[in-house]
Amino acid sequence: MGLTVEKFLLALRTSAGPSVCDERTLIAEAQPSLGPRGRGTCSVYVSLINLPFYRSKQRRGGGAENENNRILIRVGGFNEGDFAEMPAEKVSVEPLVCNIGYPGQGAQRIRRKTASPEKIAEYLGLYLQDIVAGFPPSYSHE
Repeated sequence: MGLTVEKFLLALRTSAGPSVCDERTLIAEAQPSLGPRGRGTCSVYVSLINLPFYRSKQRRGGGAENENNRILIRVGGFNEGDFAEMPAEKVSVEPLVCNIGYPGQGAQRIRRKTASPEKIAEYLGLYLQDIVAGFPPSYSHE
């Protein structure tokens, strides 16, 4: 079946639920891929800052508190530009940054996976719910 970027973002927010979208800072945005091999494709970068939005906006410690509570994930394989309305059949999820919890006791990185956008949205939403449920915000800059 497949999803476009906009429909994927909606499916991700629905799957993540209110515990992630309302109680923490979730930023998900699409960016075109650069370079000759990536032309015509687009990636979605999903950043979860495990802090309430008001606290994230304060950028305590020059933003260090945000970075100490952050997960960044790339979902690649969407169509871009003139092909943006064509749904992607397969996308891949890839962990980039995982700074939640103490080293050795922190959050597990999401596993790399390739599947339909619907399955990746559900997989990613459940992963983010587990992170929010298992790791309270770390207020390191009081």
